[in-house]
Amino acid sequence: MKRVFYNIQSKKLSTFLQKEILSLFSYVGVENVSSKQGSRIQ
Repeated sequence: MKRVFYNIQSKKLSTFLQKEILSLFSYVGVENVSSKQGSRIQ
């Protein structure tokens, strides 16, 4: 039973980490794009 619980927890954690990483990458991508546009305007 503990093993099943651990598997469920690890799955939740991995999906959570994937979401966090995706949001982080998208945030960094937005930052990069906005900084590029800013330099273009200047």
